[in-house]
Amino acid sequence: MGLEYNGRMRYAVCLEWDTDGRSMAHVPDLPGCYARGGDPRAALDNLFVAIPAYWAWLRRHGLPAPGPAGLGAVTLAVVEIVRDGAPGATALFEYEVTAAINRQGVSTCLARLAYSRADLLALLQALPPAAQAPGPAARSATILTQLAAAERWYTRLLGPGSRLKPSRTPLERLANVRAAAVHQIEGLPDAAYDRVFAGGGERWSLRKLLRRMIEQERESTAEIAALFAIPLPEAPPAPASSLNGG
Repeated sequence: MGLEYNGRMRYAVCLEWDTDGRSMAHVPDLPGCYARGGDPRAALDNLFVAIPAYWAWLRRHGLPAPGPAGLGAVTLAVVEIVRDGAPGATALFEYEVTAAINRQGVSTCLARLAYSRADLLALLQALPPAAQAPGPAARSATILTQLAAAERWYTRLLGPGSRLKPSRTPLERLANVRAAAVHQIEGLPDAAYDRVFAGGGERWSLRKLLRRMIEQERESTAEIAALFAIPLPEAPPAPASSLNGG
């Protein structure tokens, strides 16, 4: 969880910056921890909200993580900035290529995916009766369908994978896609861990693929929660207004 030096935590940050100025800051050593902003500074500022929320998420799932007070010991170091000429494309950071993932890292990411899926299912079980109304129900189903399609697309970049069981509902589809994804990822040979490959006009690595899977599921969960005005357990406070030096 980051590099500790002199009692402080230092996190590498990779920053995407599209042609409209919108930015997304990622913390690669905290898989699935990210922040968006209207410009790079805003995205970096918002990480000082996203990081303690991520720590709280880990603690809720039984992992040791710093408490809110630990934020005072955090320094962010922007190690890479990618300015994307094609809005919507997701960067493969060289940081993710040179620091290739290993089996332990894959296991960590799969565990984070299990946490994000548990959160999504818990949210769906807690939805109010209004969720059954045609409009909200259709929107929720669309989000779930899009999430399953994205996850299936991501993992098919790694190879054909196994055939999916028939699905009668979006939730069944999600479960079947995830089971196939985990089976495929756990069966990858070591040579696949540092491979860079192309797909959808983007460059990919296994590390980026796992990052995007976690990020997208957490985003989808937040989108459904917002649809019904349900606060998530790690709902962050207002964005921080200052940035520690890196």
